[in-house]
This record gives sequence, C-alpha cells and structure tokens, in this order.
Amino acid sequence: MSPKVDPRETWRRASRLLGSLGTVDPVLVGPDGELHFPTGEVSVRFKEPPSEAELDQFAARYGLRFVKGNEFVPAQMVFARAHPMGVFLPELVEQLARSDAVRAAWANTVSRYRRI
Repeated sequence: MSPKVDPRETWRRASRLLGSLGTVDPVLVGPDGELHFPTGEVSVRFKEPPSEAELDQFAARYGLRFVKGNEFVPAQMVFARAHPMGVFLPELVEQLARSDAVRAAWANTVSRYRRI
C-alpha cells in the first residue's frame, strides 16, 4: 500500500521548486474523477450584488484582485489572487465560501468533457 499523499504539501514543494518563475495550482478532481485545471481565477456569487466599496473590502480581506463582473448574474464576480504564491487554492475557495456575504465560490477551471 502506498503512503497517503498530502495535496497541500505536494503543492508547497512544487511552489518552492518553481520559485519566482510562476505559480502552480493543484489539479482538481470532480465527483466522477474528471480533471479540472485551475486558471488562477475564482468566481464568487454573493447573496446580494455588492457595491464597489464592498467589492474593494472583500478583495482586500482575502488578498484578491477584482477581474470582472458577470453580465448575466449581477451578484457574481471573478477575482484573481493578488499574490498567488503561498495561497493554496482549495483553502482560498473554502474561506470565500464561508463568508457571510457569499452564496457560493469556486475555482475557475479548464476542463474536458465527453459526450456519452
């Protein structure tokens, strides 16, 4: 039996190896085993559409940079990490989702789907 791998520790080691050359995020695995490759952005759907001041406060609180809103869902915004080094994406998404102002949060990913 192989030892259990700690995704956070693996990410930490990969980040150290990469250094200032860029960032690395873990590949996310969906419920059916499908792979999702993070883009580095996260989407947040707020309970109510935030004001510009509320967006600024939210971004500052979580170390984010506002990227864009969603033209079809006014309460949904896209953010990027202001300083991605040292921020483990799954933990960030969990923190965002626990915010009182947030209905849902998720990592934006590139994924491959197949028809069956």
